[in-house]
Amino acid sequence: MFNQTTINSRTWAVDASGVALSDTVTTRWLTETCPRCPAEGDENDRKQFKNGPALQT
Repeated sequence: MFNQTTINSRTWAVDASGVALSDTVTTRWLTETCPRCPAEGDENDRKQFKNGPALQT
């Protein structure tokens, strides 16, 4: 999923809760062709948060 601000049209990748993912993930996802199903490795990407690693449960 992505989030976008309307003021400056900045777009970034987010997890299901809306938490920003890392800039590396955002850049890669925005340059890839959009598949109909999640790509292999997307689940690991969803654990790379912008402000640090995912919390361990």
